[in-house]
Amino acid sequence: MEEAGTTPSAESAERAEDTDRGEVQTVAEGEDGESPDASPPGRPGGPDLRRSVVRLKRAIVRIVSVRLVNWDTVEVSLLRGIRPRRYRLDDERADRILHAAILRIDVPDAATLDRLAGSCVLRGSVREVRLRVATMPTWLRGGLRPTRVPRDLEVFSWQARGNAVEVRLRWRRRRNVARALADVSATVLRPRRWEQTGGPVPVLDRASWLRGASTWPHGVLDASLELANGPFSAPPDVDPPAAGPADWPLGTALANPHGRRLLGPARAYTLDASQRGRLVLRSSDGQPVLTFSERGSVEQTLVAHRWDKYAVADVGPALPEGRFAAHVLTALAACGVVLVSGSAGVRAELAARGLVTVADQALVDGLVGYQLSVAASRNTAVRADQSLRHTVLGRGNLPVPTVSVLVASKRAADVMTCLRDLAAQTYPSFEVLVGTHGYRLDEATLAELRELLPVPLRVLELPADDTLGEILGTLARHADGEFVAKVDDDDRYGPEHLTDLILATRTSGADLVAKSARFVHLADTGQTIDRTWAATEAFEVTPAGGTMLISRGALQAAGGWSTSPRHVDADLLTRIRSVGGITYRTHGLGYVYLRRSSGHTWQADSTELLEHGEVLYGGLPEEILTIGDQLASTEGPRP
Repeated sequence: MEEAGTTPSAESAERAEDTDRGEVQTVAEGEDGESPDASPPGRPGGPDLRRSVVRLKRAIVRIVSVRLVNWDTVEVSLLRGIRPRRYRLDDERADRILHAAILRIDVPDAATLDRLAGSCVLRGSVREVRLRVATMPTWLRGGLRPTRVPRDLEVFSWQARGNAVEVRLRWRRRRNVARALADVSATVLRPRRWEQTGGPVPVLDRASWLRGASTWPHGVLDASLELANGPFSAPPDVDPPAAGPADWPLGTALANPHGRRLLGPARAYTLDASQRGRLVLRSSDGQPVLTFSERGSVEQTLVAHRWDKYAVADVGPALPEGRFAAHVLTALAACGVVLVSGSAGVRAELAARGLVTVADQALVDGLVGYQLSVAASRNTAVRADQSLRHTVLGRGNLPVPTVSVLVASKRAADVMTCLRDLAAQTYPSFEVLVGTHGYRLDEATLAELRELLPVPLRVLELPADDTLGEILGTLARHADGEFVAKVDDDDRYGPEHLTDLILATRTSGADLVAKSARFVHLADTGQTIDRTWAATEAFEVTPAGGTMLISRGALQAAGGWSTSPRHVDADLLTRIRSVGGITYRTHGLGYVYLRRSSGHTWQADSTELLEHGEVLYGGLPEEILTIGDQLASTEGPRP
């Protein structure tokens, strides 16, 4: 949406205003080291000559253009004949000061823009930013939340042109370049700063990026902010300093398992490193599937083509060298690709980077293969995502949001099994709230539960005639966490359940995330159904109600839980979408929907469920809930 346009005379006045403010002086100084008022060395000075030089420089650098010329390098051009300069984002000498009327940015994908902003390689001020993102698939566009319109914003426009997106922001006054880039990033990326009720918000600058301490987008891009006793903190310490090839931050908003379908044996690929400056992912018959070039963006390659993310890629007996190759391998793993090599040394090196490896691609099949693929994307997200890698989930000490787990229970026999599953969770920050309705837990049971759980537990006795929605609303009002997770007392949950939901929130940027109700255990027959039609990870599809995770802010914005006795989960999904929110369904591993002949709000008999199940297991396979001890040697070290 764009505000009323300015008239030509008004634009001329604005140009004059820009010139009167000395808009281009600092750019000229950054370009050739001269002060605009200084006489050129070796030439006679004089007021007229100095004024002519200033006017010329101002006319030359009204528009500054930035584009990607290599996977880690941008080119900055001052129009009208000024030779462009290139800046590698990890080069300590790269530092561009600009004060221009218009900053024009042309990038292949949103991840490139995110790194450009986070690197703080550009400094200075601008009046307007014009952005073009060449590859912006539909699934990346929904639910974007531009920052609140500041008082001095004159123009905001956002337009999709085919697969590309064009954005324009213009302010009445000059805006700090870092803040301007942060504003424009929010128009093409959903992931934001962690939601928290208290905790550090780092100030990020060029130095923090160079030493691998940047936590962008969790933080503020403004080196001028005061740190001492103020609202912001210093970036986290990095020990040892980030120097390895795997430390290049990954754009997990694009490099993620969206679209992955865990079904049967994984697709077999080979990684061809025979061409200089390129890595080619080839199918089993040798056809190119993805071609990664050093002259382009890795993340753009991932989202611009159709390919199977549930896959195994043979890297051969030797790893391709260099940071670019390492970044490609990391990006593939973040999507769920398991790496295979017959060389024990190669597998050890990949495992040291946190990448999941196997010696035989035949392992990546069925439930075992599903768990390996999920471990690949999970491990890589917490190690390579710019925010996650510095949290306690990764290799740092920054806190993660607290999750309040809500358990509405009317089955005393089931609550103990449910809380045992919660006690085994690997997520480091959560609390449990149990609302009993229709029964009461005695003191001995409460003491046993508190001893069982390593996290805070609160039990509320609620009236038996309260509806499910009313109980969840009461529990949510007593919750302290930044996120709220709904758990059903009679379902089963694997130890990575909460971690998987938090990662899905971060990589998808969705307002509500959940798992699929793919695996259904029939308690009466002892069988487990695999409903493979629910295998695909996607936006705006029906998830499992017993796995929903939503931020407190999104829950309140949607109006909270409905008071309906039935369809409470569907009601919440509808409320979220009614306020412009989006939902995302991640994989179904680590969750089993348990069915009995009675006692469920959703009625469906076992015969109907069996008819819609493509695969049938006897009992409840361990590999649905956990990766299992037999895979410990193949997945590499946990982050």
